Amino acid sequence: MRLATPGAALAAVLLLGGCGDDGAGAPVAQDPPPTDPAPDEPAPDELGEASGRPCPRALPEAEGPAADRAATELPVLPEVGRAWVCRYDPAEAEGGADDAAYGRRRAGRAEPVPEGDLSSLVEALDGLALLDADTSERICTADLGPRWLVVLADEGDLTGVVVDDFGCHDTRLTDDPHSRAAGEDGVLQGGTGVLEALGVGRGA
Repeated sequence: MRLATPGAALAAVLLLGGCGDDGAGAPVAQDPPPTDPAPDEPAPDELGEASGRPCPRALPEAEGPAADRAATELPVLPEVGRAWVCRYDPAEAEGGADDAAYGRRRAGRAEPVPEGDLSSLVEALDGLALLDADTSERICTADLGPRWLVVLADEGDLTGVVVDDFGCHDTRLTDDPHSRAAGEDGVLQGGTGVLEALGVGRGA
């Protein structure tokens, strides 16, 4: 989500002095302002920093009740130049069987979304919506299944959309799928449409 505004070419302005007896009437050239200022921040290259791997080996996990609160506003997603989809299955944390925490590890490789399917994916992403009810008031199945990470690339900038393939199919977003847990801005609904557009998940 970066805006590039090329500067317009400006003509140099000649400042003419007065015509007094002191002879200071020679024109003086004034340098124009820069025509193409450097951006305030360099364009991110999260894909390059991840060695070209769009999906991390393990999903960063959110902790605490904030991970399940309802989103209060819809996200503004970037342009989708490329996209990948990855499956993450529950995996026992490194603490072992006595550790109650479980993580999510990638199953298989990142699968690129075919160019012809990008429009369907964008349409499904446009269908993400705020929850009809607060998370504490919903009735969801108590099963456990995979999560799917859809990674959107706008040049080198990555955005992750994580969809639960179980329960209420909660959907969470992250602006850096490699280092930031999804859901910091709350939970959305509509993830089943994203999975259907990609032809993945239990309903495929």
